Amino acid sequence: MNYKVYIVLDKKALTHNLAEIRRKTTAPVWAVVKSNAYGHGLIDFSRLADKAGVDGFCVDSVFEGVKLRSDGVKKPILVLGPTFSHHLELATKNKLIITLTSHPALTELIRSKHKPEFHIKLDTGMNRQGFKPNELDQLIKKLIKSNLTPIGVYSHLADAKNLKSNFTLKQKKTFDESLEKLKQKFPSINSHLGSSITTLSKKGFNYDLVRVGTALYGVTPVEKYKANLKPVLSLYSVISDVKTLEKGEFVGYSLTYKAKAKTRIAIVPVGYWHGVNRDLSNKGRVYIQNKRIDIIGIISMDLLTINLKNIKAKRNTRVEIIGKNQSVWDLAKKLNTSPVEFLTRINPLIYKNVK
Repeated sequence: MNYKVYIVLDKKALTHNLAEIRRKTTAPVWAVVKSNAYGHGLIDFSRLADKAGVDGFCVDSVFEGVKLRSDGVKKPILVLGPTFSHHLELATKNKLIITLTSHPALTELIRSKHKPEFHIKLDTGMNRQGFKPNELDQLIKKLIKSNLTPIGVYSHLADAKNLKSNFTLKQKKTFDESLEKLKQKFPSINSHLGSSITTLSKKGFNYDLVRVGTALYGVTPVEKYKANLKPVLSLYSVISDVKTLEKGEFVGYSLTYKAKAKTRIAIVPVGYWHGVNRDLSNKGRVYIQNKRIDIIGIISMDLLTINLKNIKAKRNTRVEIIGKNQSVWDLAKKLNTSPVEFLTRINPLIYKNVK
């Protein structure tokens, strides 16, 4: 590989994950590819998912949807994030399905001459986007008066890892009651509440389609499902320089690492600009030839330094950051964050190779 930092996407892993999801549900599977496909690359990953046979796509913005359309995606695309009035024409032109989350957003749609298809988002307890249950009657009246027909309705579980909790069951009950009310006026409306976790658990949260993100990428946060999924993304760099520190010499900014003895080190041209979190300084690790190598010193914007010890390595030797020896879960635990946060912080400009 002729790149100093690069991502490898494993299409066989994606195909395996989709098959595993299909075993759990008969509902259509819509791939959640928002936020640069969770760091996997919006276009690169969506091409693979399209070929693998997902039934639709979920994006954050009209602009992500337009990128998919420009790349040739013909399947349905739902915009999960807010769509403002000045984007309604673009959504309509590109046959994107938008989400209505509030009365002001509905008013903008009513006043606009551009009328894209839309889903209604319900706030069943997460208190982010969506109409609350006490707003439903007014919403239905406005829709009927304006001759607008929603083609879908959905909500979002706040605590999907605990599907038997009172809070989650209350959210589902609220959703079911609201759905029933909407179906009385819009009988053909589609509904969805299912996510990766609900789909894999087969707990009855899957309606007319499921929105699947982490499971497709093989990074579901629920421990018991990890063994059945395969991570799609690996992240690599290479050694650019090898040198020797004398006892007492320092490495990097702020003089945080001091050599206790003569030490062989290597420079790796990857840093926090690429998504390798600065908090991994002096405590993170990489792998060379399947052997653990400690990161020493402060991680810079474009460089980090490692302690080679007795490892035989030279310029252009491959360095694994995420791969078979170190998963994104390992890194997330070290940083006290989620695998998804780490992945979405990977720089979208990094070259991607599909194997």
